[in-house]
Amino acid sequence: MGILGEGDSSLNRDRPVGIVQLSTLQGRRTHPDEVLAPSSDEEYLAYRSLTDWREPYRIPPIYLQNTKVYIGPQFPDTPLIAFINAKSGGKVGPQVATILFRSLGQSQVFDVTEHHPRDVLSALFKNLTEAEAKGDAEAAHIRKTLRILVAGGDGTVTWVLGTILELGLDPQPPVAVMPLGTGNDFSFNFGWGTKFEWSWVKAHHLYHTLARYKDAECRPMDVWTAEITAPDSTYFDSMPHSLIQNSSNPKLACANFWNYFSVGLDAEAAYGFHHLRETHPGLASGRVVNQAWYSVFSCTSGWFCGAKPIANKLKLRVRDTIGDGEWRDILVPPSVRAVVLLNLQSYGGGRDIWGLAQTSTLEKKGFNDPIYDDGLIEVVGFHSGWHTAAVMGQLTKKIHGKRLAQCREVELELIATEGKIKGERGTVYMQVDGEPWPQSIPAKMSARRRPAGAVETTGAEVVGSTPHEVEPLRVKVSSKSQSQVLVNGSDTLGTRYSKWVCERGLSLERNREILLAGEGISTTNGKKGTRVAVL
Repeated sequence: MGILGEGDSSLNRDRPVGIVQLSTLQGRRTHPDEVLAPSSDEEYLAYRSLTDWREPYRIPPIYLQNTKVYIGPQFPDTPLIAFINAKSGGKVGPQVATILFRSLGQSQVFDVTEHHPRDVLSALFKNLTEAEAKGDAEAAHIRKTLRILVAGGDGTVTWVLGTILELGLDPQPPVAVMPLGTGNDFSFNFGWGTKFEWSWVKAHHLYHTLARYKDAECRPMDVWTAEITAPDSTYFDSMPHSLIQNSSNPKLACANFWNYFSVGLDAEAAYGFHHLRETHPGLASGRVVNQAWYSVFSCTSGWFCGAKPIANKLKLRVRDTIGDGEWRDILVPPSVRAVVLLNLQSYGGGRDIWGLAQTSTLEKKGFNDPIYDDGLIEVVGFHSGWHTAAVMGQLTKKIHGKRLAQCREVELELIATEGKIKGERGTVYMQVDGEPWPQSIPAKMSARRRPAGAVETTGAEVVGSTPHEVEPLRVKVSSKSQSQVLVNGSDTLGTRYSKWVCERGLSLERNREILLAGEGISTTNGKKGTRVAVL
């Protein structure tokens, strides 16, 4: 691995070969946290020396020319490559990587800790495009029908989806999921199961598992962008992999998300676990243990006592038309401790926090049945720790988060209230598709004042009775593009509830297409015009 620098820094010693330099490219992380997390599993290190079963007996194809006549399809039925985060799922990851190596062949399986999806996909599509330009029909077929399997957590899935958008691949290869993470919201929502099951890859079952990826239905999915504008560039001192600071306007940072964006105590609890996993990876050794740690940090972050309402820091506005139209102020109840913007109805490991309701009930409140490609985003609030525990426990489908809005564009304004000295900042926790971070926000001066001109012992001026006007940190959320995903609606690899959620989504989408087609409206651009209610 010649790309690495010299030396054996203690910071680099526990990270996978090939990560260190790439992960800090141009001053920012290019890999999600779940990929960069130090490995504590010897099996992960051992699997990397393995190859597929054919390797010890392989003869290069060039030496086998004219030895036999091959009888089979002219072109591959479903070209498939796989990206796997072999460090996900504890001891499961390395073994699944080996199984995929042996079933698909080593050349079509890429461990994301060693092979950046951007490098793989850009090289692959360059090769296919060049061959197609020379009249290679098979290259054209592969480019148009390629499918991608992502084996890992939600962070790995969004990383691959984001890379496809970044490269502008045409057509976009649709993505299927094999769940190896803790939450697995993508896998749950699209029918690929709530957690990994060994029965999927044992003996002849592996054939049926691969066949599901071939037979899955391709559907569009909205991609949402959060644009964060700060008073100055120093507010972005701690950014996750998905948040990218604008080089020409350093006061602006943007992040794409496919599932959710949240502000408040849920993000703070997630950050506690995230920090634990980075500093003590041995304590976050498996899915069940990780979920237990999430519960611990949920209790210690202030859900049950001590936390101030998020409404003290946040103002919420929405509008129903992107780019124009009137903004509507949404009152955030004082009891709300976290605000979540949802695209998928799967949060925190498959929880439907928007909740199920009859279409007629939703319409009375001005809402529609939520679906992942309608150009609408759902805004949900969490109250106390007891309310959040009831929602996340999913004891009944009637318990849900506080439905605040359903719209096409959202704007948040954030100002802390605890400032006492001019220039002091507050902190709020944010989260994008499971990647949390502490975000600095401007602080409004305290109402209790000393006389104007009074000076602290540190020499910092204390503002007088006139309130100091501060510019808020703003977050604008809108949808500007779509990704392609594979939906397993026929034979779901998971629980009965997961299958029901997947089938419900497909049914809503197909009914919507029928209604739109009957009115002469194209379904390829469903974001224009009014959302048609699905009965």
